[in-house]
Amino acid sequence: MKRVKILIASLILAASFTSCSDFLSEVPDNRTQLDSAVKIGELLVTAYPIYAYAPFTEIMSDNVWDSGESIGVIDYHRSQFKWELEERISQDSPSAYWDGCYEAIAAANEALEAIQKVDKGDGKLNPLKGEALMARAYAHYMLVQLWSKAYNPNTAGSDMGIPYVDKPERKLIQEYSRGTVEEVYAKIEKDIVEGMPLITDNYKQPKFHFNKQAARAFATRYYLTVGKWDQVISNSDYLMGDPIGMIRDYTSFKKFGLMERFQKYTRPEMKTNLLLVTAVSTYYRYNYQSRYWITGKEKDLIFGTATNPFGKAWTYSGGSFNGQTTYVYPKMGEYFRLDDPSAGTGLPFTNYVLLSNDEVYLNRMEALVMSNRIDEAIAGMELFAGNRTPSYKAGTDKITLAKLRTMYPNVTEKLTPFYNLTEEQALLIELILETKRREFIHEGLRWFDIKRYNIEVKHKFNTGEELILTKDDARRQLPLPLHVTAAGLPDNPRN
Repeated sequence: MKRVKILIASLILAASFTSCSDFLSEVPDNRTQLDSAVKIGELLVTAYPIYAYAPFTEIMSDNVWDSGESIGVIDYHRSQFKWELEERISQDSPSAYWDGCYEAIAAANEALEAIQKVDKGDGKLNPLKGEALMARAYAHYMLVQLWSKAYNPNTAGSDMGIPYVDKPERKLIQEYSRGTVEEVYAKIEKDIVEGMPLITDNYKQPKFHFNKQAARAFATRYYLTVGKWDQVISNSDYLMGDPIGMIRDYTSFKKFGLMERFQKYTRPEMKTNLLLVTAVSTYYRYNYQSRYWITGKEKDLIFGTATNPFGKAWTYSGGSFNGQTTYVYPKMGEYFRLDDPSAGTGLPFTNYVLLSNDEVYLNRMEALVMSNRIDEAIAGMELFAGNRTPSYKAGTDKITLAKLRTMYPNVTEKLTPFYNLTEEQALLIELILETKRREFIHEGLRWFDIKRYNIEVKHKFNTGEELILTKDDARRQLPLPLHVTAAGLPDNPRN
């Protein structure tokens, strides 16, 4: 695999508007000496990406349509809708997310080096080490998901990965290799296996750190990606005592007004929210002014009664700010941090849910299906769908394969992951994927299921022009940021 020597600043393009970047831009000798657990813990606050993926992965997915010219066109939204290279380096762009991940990784590596130096062997620093390892694994996992091909054990040994940075960089010019997908996943798994047993819940704000349940949630996502079903199931066992009490309570959520729900969705007191991040982002503003979004006309394709296995209305509800041209489900609210009151300048921030019990539950259902524990999976999906259906009657509302065949024709051709699916498995997996699609609307997670299952995506402009992202299309892998390829790291092919 080609190795190139590039400037550290080219792998991470410094973003002057974040404190994390300011810290990373200092020469090591000028940094605060990381000589105590408190200082290392403070550094680990920055070991999570400060930018978001949802603003671009959502628009690349099949969750959006062209709502027409009555809505203002934002150029980079059009690029995302067309799966084209986006040249921006500002917030909410792929380039910013790449940088944010490597900034987070750099912080985790600094923490791990400091722990190694000051550790007295009494285990007191183990929780910090566990968090650093899990944070490093998470950031690399998200990078390889976006910039490499979907994991396939048959091709992972030759598919290009992303640079896995596992130590602090002290040289201005450093040699990097993209390695292979297989190598990257092996290192991610190593960090998870080593880090997860060390994780604790002893934080002032545990939902903003890798706590025990968040670590297990990430493990279910990782192991689902590589097809280790038993690991998905074992890491989701904690939910089974009271699953309904741990997933999102939409009955209570709907009691709030629309605008209040934007803020409530990502609050740490919501039991389902396991890992939260506050990102520099204006995504909230897109919810009602992006031309490429879920529309009032098409929303029933995802949320209509025909998509409910019981043929009933869902509990999900949203609203529109433009007469149903576009439609929004209240999730991510924005707040503005005023840095200069006299000038009225500052930064917009948005809270995001990175990991949740809802995802863990549905990951478990997938693993049960793939482990041929079909009856358990059906019972579990009846429980989940029933909880999202206000008029659900447990005695008569049942999920059957006959119903699913009607709902999901040609599903065996639609879903083509690296593993084989029987018709029964494909029908149930599609039910779960469509459930995830509804549950995580606007959150950008649908794109990762599209990649895992090699799902074709069609984007149609209101002019009639139709774009198709075919199976195995090279555009499923994002092009590397321009500042990275300019430094010599090989890019992904686009055709």
